[in-house]
Formats: sequence, C-alpha cells, structure tokens
Amino acid sequence: MAQQVKGFREYFVLSKGSRFFMLIQFLNGLYHAAFWVVFFLYLSSLGYEKYIIGILSGIGLYASFFTLFASGYIADRFGRKPTLIAGCVVSIFSISLFLLNPNPIFLGAASALNGMSNAMIAPSVNALLSEKEPESRRKYVFSLTQSVSLIGAAIGTIMLTSVTPLGEFFGSIQEGFFLIFYVYFLVAIYRLVCAILVKEEYKKKGKGRTKYMPTSWKVIGLFVITNIIIGFGAGMVVPWFPIYFEETFKMSLTDLGLLFALNHILWAATNLIMPVMASRFGSVKAIVVSQGMAIVLLVLLPNSTWLALAIVLYMARMILMNIAVPLANALEMNLVREEDRSTATASHMMSWQVSNGTGQMFGGFLMSMIGMSFTFYITAAIYAVYLTLFFIFFRKYKKI
Repeated sequence: MAQQVKGFREYFVLSKGSRFFMLIQFLNGLYHAAFWVVFFLYLSSLGYEKYIIGILSGIGLYASFFTLFASGYIADRFGRKPTLIAGCVVSIFSISLFLLNPNPIFLGAASALNGMSNAMIAPSVNALLSEKEPESRRKYVFSLTQSVSLIGAAIGTIMLTSVTPLGEFFGSIQEGFFLIFYVYFLVAIYRLVCAILVKEEYKKKGKGRTKYMPTSWKVIGLFVITNIIIGFGAGMVVPWFPIYFEETFKMSLTDLGLLFALNHILWAATNLIMPVMASRFGSVKAIVVSQGMAIVLLVLLPNSTWLALAIVLYMARMILMNIAVPLANALEMNLVREEDRSTATASHMMSWQVSNGTGQMFGGFLMSMIGMSFTFYITAAIYAVYLTLFFIFFRKYKKI
C-alpha cells in the first residue's frame, strides 16, 4: 500500500512543461472526439452505407500513413515544435471542409487532411513530452496526459446530446452536426495558439541532427510489427461501436453521447492506476494482463442481448484495452534514443494507421456480409496474436 501511495505522488511532482501539455492534450481529446464518434454518426445520418463510411475514414488513415513517412524524421531533424504547429494548421483546414459541403469529395478531403494533421502532431507531442520528465516518471506523465485527453473527449462526445434538439430547431439533423463542427473549428484554432507557446528543449537542429536511419531501428521494428496487428484488429471493430449500439439496441444520439462520455471519464480515472501497477509488476506484465482481459470481454460482447450488460462489457473492454497504451508509449520512448523519438512514434503510428485503415474497410465489408458478431470474434483472435507477440518481444524488459 505504501508503495502504491508513493507511486501516486509522482503525479504531483511533474514539471511545468508537462503540466502545459495537459492543456494541449485536453484540446486534442476534444478535437478528436469529432473523428472517433461524431464523424461516423454524421456520415450515417447522411445515409452512407457502412462500406462507404469505412472508405472515407480509411482515406484519412492512409493519408496519415504516407505523411508519417516524413513527419517523424522532419521533427527529429528540424524541430518538434515547428512540426506540431504545422499539424495544427492543417487540422484547421480539415475541419473547415466539413463546414463547406457534405458531399463525398469534401468529406474525403477533410478526412485526408485530418490524417495528415495527426501524423504531424502525435510524433511531435510524444517527443516533446518525453523531454519534460526523466525515464522513471515518463509512464506517469503519459498516463496523466492521456487521462486529460480523455476528459476532453468526454466533453466532445457530450456535445452529441445537443445534435438532436439543434437539428429539430434548425430543420435537419445535419444542421445539428454542422454546429458541432463549428465548435471543433474554434477548438482547432485555440490548439494552434497553444502549440505556438510550447517550449522545445531539444535545441540541436539542422544538418547532422539525426541520421536518415535511426540508431534504434531494431526496437522500432518490433513496435511496428505489433502495431500492424493491433491496428488492423482495432479498425475492424472500434470505429463501429457507435453504429453497433445504434442498430442493435436502437440507442438515440443523446444516449450514445452520454454513453461515450461516461466511458471516457471512467477510462481517464482508471488510467492513472496503470503506472502504479507497472512500477510494481513491470510495464510489460501490466500491459499483457490488462489487454488479455479486454480480449475476453470482446468475445462476450456480441452475445449480450441486454443493453445494460452490453454497456458494461463494452466500457470494461475499452478501458482495459486502452489504459495500457500510455505504458506502451512510455516503454518505447525509454527504449529508443532521444534523437529517434519522433521517428519511433511516426514509425509505429504509420504501421498502425495503414493497418487500421485497412481494418476499417475490411470490417465494414465483413459486417455487411456476415454481421457484427462474427467480426468481433475474428478481431478477438487477431488481438490474441498481437498480445502473444508483444510479450515475446518485450518480456525481457521487466524493470521498465
């Protein structure tokens, strides 16, 4: 117990720079709620088929994939802060396209720009955040920043509760979604202002900053392999959960907004426990146990015909699967060299994005052909392969 209390104290001694990133991550969570929940439901309200929704979403992930070829290397060589700022600017153009026209061309372009934005922001954020804390506290700062991001996402999904009344007032549900996108536009502008105020401590810039081939390529390669597998599995089911509850249990947009908001809040709270567990048992063991239990719950979810039970299974699965992510991010940042951190994040994101985009399209196809239940079972098997390989690759790092 004393060790656990000591572990929680680490959250109160984080640096000023880390605390400023809490605001940026809050805005990231608020903004990305548009593309995790709102984007899919908005396209569904427009009458698009699941496979079309999967294609439009996949466009963004493929755009992210191709951008990541260069963004991590550019951030390590020329500066993480300039890359972060550029990503925030691109996100403003992305959300602007949603406000211009709901036809597939504009939606596809908006999705592509959003993917490019993510590919520039995430590698920069991880590298900048890593330099704010020593190795022993990185798992704490990564978990806390994700919790703050989740609170932002919770607020973003609560906005769904206003879509229906706004739509009734203005004459169509699409108008309700449009007003939500206006809010996200303002969030994107404020995030850009915050990015401009970030201080970068890694001052070595220009020629010679890093080699073309990262010196940590072996570790990066192992994370790439595992991310390809889990990204494909996640794409097959995770983006479809809103539509799953909407179609299976006839949940309204208001109820869906409350459900996902509550899930984010609980996720944020439980997220803070994982670094303490990792300090006691090791990050790898904590990740394997948490995500292993999540796989079991995914198998049980489609067998539930009772809404309350389905909600409990969904929330528990989502929390157990994702509270391990900050530990994995911190583990990677600890194992790679400082000059390779943006490249490492870009590499594992690139592998995850392209496999996730493929998984979304494949998942939409499977759900149209064989239904959601069998798609969940196939995904659980893919997750099991990922987790087995993750343990094999990183089991020797017991003390991190």
